Amino acid sequence: MTVETIVANITGNPKEDDKIYDKAGEILRAGGLVAFPTETVYGLGADALNGEAVKKIFLAKGRPQDNPLIIHVSSKKIEKFVKDVPPVAEKLMDKFWPGPMTIILNKKDIVPDETSAGLSTIGVRMPNSEIALKLIEAAGVPIAAPSANISGRPSPTDVERCIEDLDGKKTVFIHDILFKGKRAVKWDEVEKYLRQYVGDICTIDDSNEVIYIGADLPDEYAHSNYTHILKGANAKAKANAAQGLPELIKIADGKKFTENYKVKHNVDAMYGWYRYSSRFALPVFGEDGEITRYNVFNVIMIIRHARDGKKYLYDIINIKKETSTLFQSEDITQ
Repeated sequence: MTVETIVANITGNPKEDDKIYDKAGEILRAGGLVAFPTETVYGLGADALNGEAVKKIFLAKGRPQDNPLIIHVSSKKIEKFVKDVPPVAEKLMDKFWPGPMTIILNKKDIVPDETSAGLSTIGVRMPNSEIALKLIEAAGVPIAAPSANISGRPSPTDVERCIEDLDGKKTVFIHDILFKGKRAVKWDEVEKYLRQYVGDICTIDDSNEVIYIGADLPDEYAHSNYTHILKGANAKAKANAAQGLPELIKIADGKKFTENYKVKHNVDAMYGWYRYSSRFALPVFGEDGEITRYNVFNVIMIIRHARDGKKYLYDIINIKKETSTLFQSEDITQ
């Protein structure tokens, strides 16, 4: 199944922000997931009235389905979802809503068992967050939303932590586009930029393997056969990934080994080649120059194991843009 992750920033521009809310609401109504901030932590939301959508929350979090979820509303008019609202609950809502207070009430059948974990009651709250409230209004449905973390890990309080945690993959966020190239990337400029890394020593977190950046990297990265055939967005992506090479090495995983069969590499790759997977995100800017979202790319890092016993970054290849969204981890979607 193809998953798209869309990252979007609320900037305060009403016209642009409304587009984001509308898209997020569309995703929710279609059964997708949306990660969004509340006044406490980031939540991972689904249509609380759609049992199949709610199941995706448990799948993404690795959370047992016998844990009930809280439904988030944008109004104190909750009679559609609960059987009765006693006077004491009304007084509590008037005093503490919007805010981080959950009220437990008997649910109506419109709230599926997936949301309540089979219980006859449901927790309801109205978050004190403008973004959360506008999202709920745009969706037109209450949102079931636990914290947006893998079950057992700390709850995320920023968007990048949220993305890393939910899909189980780390992502290097690059916040600028240095190499724009309206028609074609100026690869000589990329090569010059890469020279700053020569001599650097990096460590892969997963394996503690040490990776060196040798003098051959700038030329190979900028002028390899793979680079030569790149066009459009993928060429731009590889060029700008150069800004995050040390971090891409740091988060690399999925190690695969291949023996060296080429005579020309008998020295620089005497002990073979390694491939690692890594992942980075590039910003997309709006007309006002502000970042509106990020496009996420997967990449393969090529490592050569040289005669001196050291492993060197050789190139990055197989750049592929994810069809996915921060707003959604399913179906529609960055």
